[in-house]
Amino acid sequence: MPLWPLKQAAAGAGRRLFYFSRGICLRMSRLLKLSSGAERIINILEQKGYQAYAVGGCVRDLLLGLTPADWDIASSALPQDIMEAFNGYSVIPTGIKHGTVTVIMEGTPFEITTFRTEGRYVAHRRPEKVNFVSELKEDLRRRDFTLNAMAYNPSGGLYDFFGGEEDLKAGVLRCVGEASERFWEDALRIMRALRFASVYGFQIEKNTGLAVRACAPYLKEISAERLGSEFNKFLLGRGFYSIMQEYAEVVYYALDMPEVGQFRLKAAALAPNDLEMRLGLLFESGEWARRVLKGLRYDNKTIRGAAIIAQELLKREAEALEVKKMLNKLGAEYYFKLLSAREAYERAAGESPASVYARNLAEEILSKGQCVSLKQLAVKGGDLREFVRAPAIGSLLNALLEEVMQGGLPNSRELLLKRAGELAQDCAQPVLRRHD
Repeated sequence: MPLWPLKQAAAGAGRRLFYFSRGICLRMSRLLKLSSGAERIINILEQKGYQAYAVGGCVRDLLLGLTPADWDIASSALPQDIMEAFNGYSVIPTGIKHGTVTVIMEGTPFEITTFRTEGRYVAHRRPEKVNFVSELKEDLRRRDFTLNAMAYNPSGGLYDFFGGEEDLKAGVLRCVGEASERFWEDALRIMRALRFASVYGFQIEKNTGLAVRACAPYLKEISAERLGSEFNKFLLGRGFYSIMQEYAEVVYYALDMPEVGQFRLKAAALAPNDLEMRLGLLFESGEWARRVLKGLRYDNKTIRGAAIIAQELLKREAEALEVKKMLNKLGAEYYFKLLSAREAYERAAGESPASVYARNLAEEILSKGQCVSLKQLAVKGGDLREFVRAPAIGSLLNALLEEVMQGGLPNSRELLLKRAGELAQDCAQPVLRRHD
């Protein structure tokens, strides 16, 4: 039975109610705002005599006052019926075998899936077969969590057979039905449970939590890329620290990563919402960061950024020359990212904010345009060919840069060339000047 119209009748026509749970606003209104494309698809299917509902994550997001990233529609129409109903539109038979057709409406793809139940799962990831059914409730019963097992239709309201609305209000993540069965079917749901709890700041319901631990071995059947994708969202969630405290052993096992110290774990939660920064805070060394993240198929940029944070986290720069060298080594973007990570670690460990001093130095150096890189040096490699052979040009440039950063040599082309001539006398590969 649709619950939403009853609540609306009690509240008064057209009135909107808002509930606040764990900092999340729940929109309690009979008329959720579907996208025009989603509403149009539902109308077309209903005009053809079929049931149709927005389902899953888009309904959850609407209740939370968020804009859905994508829209899923469930319908009593069979795949062939769906394709016929949208004759004249761009239709893609995305997964006919599993009942899914994608319709492009107003430039946006909408997945429309026939009501279905699922057969035996293979490798804890996907069903061997699906069975089309005529009842919405049976379709929602197969879904992972109650907050993802609701449907909405503009004319009928909210359809919530498994308590998803109440769990949203209470801030609870709960599996639909028996949790161990849901995780046996699709082991990725274990990481999704941690991710949803972290992102929304929810508590994992007791039986669901027990199943998360008991079913963790199934995660070895899941690809590294899928695990990494879920972990990213989990790591960036506002409830990361509390959920990690409770389920750390599951995460370490799933990702094959070493245990994280408490200061680093807390620092990751306190750090800005930056993936490279938070990843780097989880590892004791750059080597460990590279090893684990490479195994999880992270891209090279993310691995490099996280490894820098991990490797340089506990070091400190106490004077301007050291800061200049770090700016030269890492570049301004990564040095400031490193400083933010250090500041989070200092807060987590209760240390004095030494990184603030380094940040002030770095900002002063950059604001004054002081030379900290070969790119800023007033001479280039080609200018030094009259002094040394090609293999030694790099060494000579670096020697000049070092003296400039120390402050003993102005970054002047004339003075740099003069100094280059002096240094070339000690170089292993001098050449004769052209006029000699």
